[in-house]
Amino acid sequence: MTTADVNRVARKYLINDSALVALLTPRAPGKPVSSKGFGGGESFAPKETKQGALPEWAEKVLATPAVPPSTTNPTVTTLPNGLRLRVQPETISATVSISGQVKNNPDLEAPAKQERVSLVLGDLFSYGTTSLDRLAFQKALDDIGANETAGASFSLEVLSDQFERGVELLSSNLLQPALPEQAFKVVQQEAAESVAGELKSPGYLSGRALRQALYPKGDPTPRQVTPSSISSLKLEDVNQYYRKVFRPDLTTIVVIGQITPERARAVIEKHFGAWKAGGPKPNTLLPPVPPNKPSAAAVPDASRVQVEVTLAETLGLTRSDPDYYASYTVFARFSRRSA
Repeated sequence: MTTADVNRVARKYLINDSALVALLTPRAPGKPVSSKGFGGGESFAPKETKQGALPEWAEKVLATPAVPPSTTNPTVTTLPNGLRLRVQPETISATVSISGQVKNNPDLEAPAKQERVSLVLGDLFSYGTTSLDRLAFQKALDDIGANETAGASFSLEVLSDQFERGVELLSSNLLQPALPEQAFKVVQQEAAESVAGELKSPGYLSGRALRQALYPKGDPTPRQVTPSSISSLKLEDVNQYYRKVFRPDLTTIVVIGQITPERARAVIEKHFGAWKAGGPKPNTLLPPVPPNKPSAAAVPDASRVQVEVTLAETLGLTRSDPDYYASYTVFARFSRRSA
């Protein structure tokens, strides 16, 4: 990617006719504001300055550093059930780290009036497995000194000599979560109360106004959750969402640490290989949208003393477009200049 690419993308996509402006209106504090701070301005700059040469050590510090050659060369395989596995051996420590992701899109996969079912499900994974309750599962992790999280994004950190036991616990939590009824009621109530406050916050209101202005009517992105929609959820709704979304052919696992690709694959396949996908693969890609129309929205925010301005627009870019990543540089530069 070159400077010419960045400038070309900026000229092509930064179009004023489709600009969208959102304002958060500040509240006047009603008190005078000092322009000089405590006791007036302060400066340590000398009255007269002269240009001088940097010492040799400083020249070395400011010199452009050499980029070291990349040593990343992961082994990439796909298990028979469609799960993708990437293994990068490292010897910097005796720890092995696992990061995993189930490709999903709640905007598309959550049924109507179940907009936060994914978050309720995510909070329930910490309540153990079908064979180990919450406390027993945590004790099993503590016994091997492991850190683990489960959900659509999951992870494990464990010493290499406890790798298989750690993977066994991770797979149990991910593939046989307990999802207990009592815990569901607690998580459901907490989520409903959280949403009730969120719906009144200026940050949420401005974000919702922005989404409604950017996307056409009927697009799944601006769907709104309410306390009543969360309160109407049933545990079976959560189970159905889990069975639909969590599947091996949409999952990628990355293993990094003191382990060989052969051993990593053998252990992952042992504990995740029996995982099977059921039904057709769900769609996780949002539909294309037309360019947004110019509009503006102002949201009062009594908690702020400064105005926050958001400029946004839709672009006809996908990840496969050669301009996709160049656009990040364009908007990063644009943001710095606008600050």
